Amino acid sequence: MKVKWLPEEVEFLENNYEEMLYKDIGNILKRSYKSVSRKAEELGLKKKENRLWDSFEEQYLIDNYNEMPVVKIAKNLNRTYNAIIR
Repeated sequence: MKVKWLPEEVEFLENNYEEMLYKDIGNILKRSYKSVSRKAEELGLKKKENRLWDSFEEQYLIDNYNEMPVVKIAKNLNRTYNAIIR
């Protein structure tokens, strides 16, 4: 059965689709990955292309991973939390 999206759910998706995985958004909204990805497509929301890591970023990550919080590394490199932990 199709469950209608509430305006606040759409707003949450629009505000978080770039930084969060669809699976995680689905867990928060109690919706399936497929439902979230279909709604994002319907709304014309597209994830940014993955950009490659340059040698400075790679070395910064290696040097700091066990020395500072992942959130701070992500902010310093302008990357997402998920990009750092992967």
